[in-house]
Amino acid sequence: GPKRIILIRSGQYDYAEVLLGQSAHLVGRNNAGKTSLISTLQFLYIASFNEMRFSGHPWEESLRYYFKEDTSYIIFECVSADGRFVTMGLRGGGQISGYKVERFAFSGPYQRDDFISEDQRVRKFDEVKERLVSTRFFKSMEPKDIRAAIVGDSDVPEVSLGIVPLKDTGRYDDFAYLFKNLLRLNNMGQNEIKETLLTVYRRELRHSIEVDLSREYDDLVSGLAAEKEKLSGLRRIAPIASKLKSERIKRDRAKRDLPALYLAVETAKATSAKDLAVKAMEFEDQLRKLSGLKVAAEERQQALIIEGQQNASKHGVVGNWLIELDADEGKFLTYLPELQDQAIANMQIEANAIAGRIHASTSSPEVVEAEVDKIQKKLSLATIQRDNYALLVGTKLRKMMDADGIADVFHLLNPSILRLAVGSDGVDIQDAKVLQRALDDIRSHIHDGTFDGAGVSMRVKQRAKLSRFPG
Repeated sequence: GPKRIILIRSGQYDYAEVLLGQSAHLVGRNNAGKTSLISTLQFLYIASFNEMRFSGHPWEESLRYYFKEDTSYIIFECVSADGRFVTMGLRGGGQISGYKVERFAFSGPYQRDDFISEDQRVRKFDEVKERLVSTRFFKSMEPKDIRAAIVGDSDVPEVSLGIVPLKDTGRYDDFAYLFKNLLRLNNMGQNEIKETLLTVYRRELRHSIEVDLSREYDDLVSGLAAEKEKLSGLRRIAPIASKLKSERIKRDRAKRDLPALYLAVETAKATSAKDLAVKAMEFEDQLRKLSGLKVAAEERQQALIIEGQQNASKHGVVGNWLIELDADEGKFLTYLPELQDQAIANMQIEANAIAGRIHASTSSPEVVEAEVDKIQKKLSLATIQRDNYALLVGTKLRKMMDADGIADVFHLLNPSILRLAVGSDGVDIQDAKVLQRALDDIRSHIHDGTFDGAGVSMRVKQRAKLSRFPG
């Protein structure tokens, strides 16, 4: 009979070997592949694929399950009736071939190296076949060859097994029918069991016999039903019991670990308290240093206030100077040499008129002399002012630019330049045309009180006022 089942990339197995003896027990969780492994025995004992049954699944679905790749193999290592090793196998063609399955047999036991390479690669069937043919007898098997081999009626002695020694080889179909139903006995109903027994023993039964299992085995069935109900109840509470068991294990572990955990917490607490005490002392030292820095900062602040007051007084003097400069600038911007000359001429005419009135006047000489002296002083002062203004830079520039232009340009530059005298001791104007072009260029960049040129932009009419200097 079969001694070993080998599955390679078949079903849920990448590689599995199951040793078979007088009896074998398969233990595993649900859906681990136990039933599908047992069902593979059909590939050894049943010749026709059409006669096989796989837990209610259609044959096409079973093919895709067992032979999903072109390197899927199911192999049965068997010992024949006369003690020889003969290995029967099936290999899948994969999706490309429509999950076609090919059956084969070869003499001798199964050797893993024939199917798995040294680098753990599953060999292609052509490579497997080449290795087997070179050292052993190899034969592709059809359904009729399978049937003849397992009943020991094969014309090819190398693959003849005789593992199903039927007295009447013509009853192989009964054997196959009984075998596949025994594999799925757990899922068979009463009628299917009855039909199986009748089919197997129909030759021994002369008359048709109805077997009523419920009547004959009513007590047993009732007892089994009660046990089944109990088992169902146990299965329902099994998850709860499993969870409670897990929780109890956790509780026991917690009880075991709590003393060590408590000791670790206490140690960490003591270490943290010590570190906090050290940090507290460090913070106190920093606080004392910061207090000293605060006192020094307050003293520095007081010194800066006094310095600011002193600077404010100085700025007050500067502010007064700016006010005077603004007043002079205003006077200058309204000064016109032509008008000043006209005013002097008018004063000369007035003086002549007064002289005429003197000759015709009946006033006393003292009154006349006082009036003449007053006019003479006024004339002298106007003449000096004219001569002084005629020598200023502003007077020269007035001939080059109007009053608004001078105001715009020298708000940007320095208005005090306008009060300087023209000459070697003051401002030496070497080329009036070049100077005028430079001033016109500056004014061309001033619009709405803003200078925009030479890479800068700034307001030109924001004048420094006395209010800008506090105190």
